[in-house]
Amino acid sequence: MIKVSPELVRIFLFNHPFEYKSTHRKICYPLLVRLIRKIEEGNEFEEIKVEDDIIINGHHRYIALKYLNEPIKIQIWKRSPTTEICPWDKVEVDINDWETLAQIERYRS
Repeated sequence: MIKVSPELVRIFLFNHPFEYKSTHRKICYPLLVRLIRKIEEGNEFEEIKVEDDIIINGHHRYIALKYLNEPIKIQIWKRSPTTEICPWDKVEVDINDWETLAQIERYRS
């Protein structure tokens, strides 16, 4: 299993060249770790939704796949006119879990 920590994720977001731009100002570290572990176990997820070079839905999946150097599958999607870009090096890594125990159990592999 690949090593992952909040600090390593921050460094990754700051230094990694991303093909797609973020519209999130924060990501959930516990959710990201769960996704990384599931991908390492061989689980697959739905495509990342993008318009042009902007992620509309799938930020955590995108980061997890990039962190593991896995291929990214995309689906063309339409964004809201109010969508704002947030540079990856400005995205905050929140160590608090955004999912409830019920949500975590529901998506357990």
